[in-house]
Amino acid sequence: FFEMNCDVSRIISSLLECAKDAADNVRDEIEVALVKLGTKDPGPFLVQAKEFLQKHKRGISTGHRVVVLSSMRKVMRERGRDLVHDSPFMVELIQAVNKDMTNGDIYTEWQNVACSLMVELCSLCPDAASKELMAQIPTMQLPNYFVMKSLADFAHSHPSKFIPYLKNIMTKILPLLSLVKQDNMKWIFAVSFGRFAEAILQCNVDPEPNPAYAVSEFAATMNTALNIVHTEWVNARELRVRA
Repeated sequence: FFEMNCDVSRIISSLLECAKDAADNVRDEIEVALVKLGTKDPGPFLVQAKEFLQKHKRGISTGHRVVVLSSMRKVMRERGRDLVHDSPFMVELIQAVNKDMTNGDIYTEWQNVACSLMVELCSLCPDAASKELMAQIPTMQLPNYFVMKSLADFAHSHPSKFIPYLKNIMTKILPLLSLVKQDNMKWIFAVSFGRFAEAILQCNVDPEPNPAYAVSEFAATMNTALNIVHTEWVNARELRVRA
């Protein structure tokens, strides 16, 4: 998709490999260098970082993965607007980040960084990113924790870009609420509903809000969800669920 100077590409490759260093300060310096190079030429850098993660699906440490994902997130935040948002590469990047974010058990540190990168992608490519996240909400099976967290953070950070997808999201997750048993999943669902409600309200503060996103358009589904939270989950063992 992109071409990069061979010398720069070799430097980035070396930095990506060296990010496995056990010393936190060394990894921090490597991340700074990666971001500096990546912001100069974001497309080729993101391709190289994505391919590195795909090549090393297993066998790299949490700290190593965090450096790569964090540098991608920072480059995307700084220069993402300069990329072609509906390009095949962006779709591939969204799919790769989502796969990395939801792969295996919950390892909070690096999956949180991947989640933050996904939210950046949601802002830049809301159609493709929302489609990918909603595809991870199967019928009668709970989605991954970080799929819900990505949707909640997307709603919180970019309510006007999120709101067009809310009806479809609620249609998919309402039938799943009876399956939510663990407190950590109750918490992320409860947080998500709160973020969704805030996004609805935020999109209705304009003098001339879009009638398609009026509070009344979401009242029935949101009331159903919040009623379950208040009546069935209020006795959850985990304090933050009750809060």
